[in-house]
Formats: sequence, structure tokens, C-alpha cells
Amino acid sequence: MYKQDYLPERDKDFIDAYYNTLSHLKGKRPRYNYLCLSAIHTPAQRFYVSEEAAIKNIRRLENGEALSLPPEALLMYIEIHKRFCRLLAREPLTRIEAVRQVIYAPAPRFYISVPTALRIISQSRKHVRQHPGHHRRKPATT
Repeated sequence: MYKQDYLPERDKDFIDAYYNTLSHLKGKRPRYNYLCLSAIHTPAQRFYVSEEAAIKNIRRLENGEALSLPPEALLMYIEIHKRFCRLLAREPLTRIEAVRQVIYAPAPRFYISVPTALRIISQSRKHVRQHPGHHRRKPATT
């Protein structure tokens, strides 16, 4: 799986989380960055990373190599590695099976920066403006 395979899914899931966060505010209008941070820190459907990248970075962490990644990505790989090790300690799985189980399981948050979140939101709004018949997403209800 390559980035172009899971990024649209991540962006859609993040937009859903953003509008869900907005709906919980019940008419209040907090600062834009607060909305983004709140949405970023909501649980995500999965870890948006490829199996190949996860395996490569787990191996690098196990070898004590430094990962020169943005802070959000580094946090994500640390969480993936922690779950990977716990899973292998409990179940007799191959490394690839363990990685698959971890990255396709729900993640505690979206591992993206505020600028990335703002870009995703902006692109979503631009899409709505370019497709006038397409209405803004209704916020999820709880």
C-alpha cells in the first residue's frame, strides 16, 4: 500500500472527525486551531501508514536507529512499535501479521500536524465550492 492509497481515506476520516468535533460545540465558535487540535486528538479508524513503512520503521526502532521524521510521525511509530511488541508477546504471529493487526486497528488519534489538518480542511472546502451541488457534510450525531 502506498501513500496515495490511504491518504484519501485519512483525509475523509479526519474531515468527519472535524465536523463531529464542530457539532459537539453546539454553536460555540472556539479558535480555529483549537478545533483542529480537538479533531486531531480524536480516535482514528486506523494508523494511516503502509505496511512497508511500518515494518521498516519498527526495524529501525529495534536497531536503535534514530527516525528523522516529523514529531507526529515519530509518535505514531512509537505507538505502533509498542502495540506490535505487546501483540507478539501475547500471540504467535509473524511480524507482518502483527504489523497488519496493529496498523488496521483503531488509533488513539490522527498523527498529523495542525498545518496538515488545516490543509485537509481547506481542500475539503475547496472541493465543496468547486462542486456546487455537493453540500457540506452534515456533522455526525451521537
